[in-house]
Amino acid sequence: MNDNPNPPSGTQANLDVRLMEPTELDAVAELLADATSEGTVEAARNALESHQQAQGAAIFIVTLAGDLTGAYIMAPAQMSVEVVLFAVRKDMRRRGLGRIIMQDALRRAGHRPMVVETGEATMPFFTAIGFKKFGRRNGPNGEVRYRVGWHTPGQRMPTGAEQQNERS
Repeated sequence: MNDNPNPPSGTQANLDVRLMEPTELDAVAELLADATSEGTVEAARNALESHQQAQGAAIFIVTLAGDLTGAYIMAPAQMSVEVVLFAVRKDMRRRGLGRIIMQDALRRAGHRPMVVETGEATMPFFTAIGFKKFGRRNGPNGEVRYRVGWHTPGQRMPTGAEQQNERS
């Protein structure tokens, strides 16, 4: 659980979430390499460049008082939106920034359901903010990966049969 559920004092006033500029690619790659399983800066840079070219994908960065503190990549996925990568700088974790970042992503998704793939370490974070587990697989390194989803309360996805009836 989050030891400090409140963001650092003045966070809202000093927090900026915006699209990444091309000149920020290397700094964001360093953040992702350190904070995620991307491993190396080169692998993170390759992932970022791949998502930059993907249709409909957007890379957002999070700055606090001008310092890069987080990033996420959002991409369309069938009838939902997927957060493909999500990272908070290690020294800024457990201060409520992850929650603020995901609230921003959910706001941008609108009423579309959101999907995230996560590991064991971050599963408690996603369940605490309302995501539900709906899938599990073994990752390439043998680690367990979970698919979690969130949808607007009161909204539900139509079943395959309901979609077929709508087309008739």
